[in-house]
Amino acid sequence: MIIFFTGTCAKYIDFASVCNAIDPPILKEVTYPWHGKDCYFGGAAGPYNGLFCIYTDVGGAFLWNPSTRKHFQVPQLHLPDEVETWSWGFGYDSNSDDYKVVMIVACSKQLALDGTDKLTVYVYSLKSGLWERIADFPYFSIDLQHLAVCVGDALHWKVNEPYQYGSSLIVALHLGKLEYHLVPQPPIKTYKFDLGVLDGCLYAIYYNYDGSISLVMKEYGVEESWTLLISCTGWSKFLVKPLAYTEDGDELIFVTQSNLIVRCEFETGTFKTSIRRCLSHNLLSPLVYMPNLVCPQTGVRDG
Repeated sequence: MIIFFTGTCAKYIDFASVCNAIDPPILKEVTYPWHGKDCYFGGAAGPYNGLFCIYTDVGGAFLWNPSTRKHFQVPQLHLPDEVETWSWGFGYDSNSDDYKVVMIVACSKQLALDGTDKLTVYVYSLKSGLWERIADFPYFSIDLQHLAVCVGDALHWKVNEPYQYGSSLIVALHLGKLEYHLVPQPPIKTYKFDLGVLDGCLYAIYYNYDGSISLVMKEYGVEESWTLLISCTGWSKFLVKPLAYTEDGDELIFVTQSNLIVRCEFETGTFKTSIRRCLSHNLLSPLVYMPNLVCPQTGVRDG
């Protein structure tokens, strides 16, 4: 299924509705702990083994399993008022069988007064129940994406390359080693791109003035494994996010900036509109979910 989040609710649509072009879409609502409250929705990350991490200004970060409706409130960091969250992420460390939340914070007053290029990083371990401060983020970037992308055992961010105007890097934090490393990019000369995960692989959408190019890294860390998914021009340049392959693997499901769901056929490069009517613009962060019974309090499968 595909789940859409807002600050007040979550709604989902099953793959049958998408693949069979059911219109209007059959959206079903599922409640989560902050359901119905007026709050700032800071994004949803995951799922990893059925767990989402959702961030709001009401209660900070919490882990939530839509299948069991259980949730766990991540203890909040006690930081000075002038410190603000710069970016965050959530992922799974397979080596230690642990779920981790990462917060990147900065002192807004210090940044404004002396321009100190310093971003502090904290990691919360579900297994230990503790926050830990690790090495500072190696790159200062005011364009650091708000939500990290987890592929394998690492979180990934797009950052500006220091002293190189118009050039960007992909920086990763390994959740087991708690060490940073750079991920090679495809040889495309544009700094405007977005990151995501598709079928367990890192993908990137690069934009230019007349379209977009979507690629996937089929072998992690290997530059030569970047593979073209699709090149778009015209209206299709507004494809924002590939969500999943269809069951037969012949098509790729995308969501557009206006929350229109479309499919692209690889062999012909043609587009099919799965949902002809735009979904509500209030529905954000579409994520693919496979049910699982992992408990958000313990990280252990129930039953």
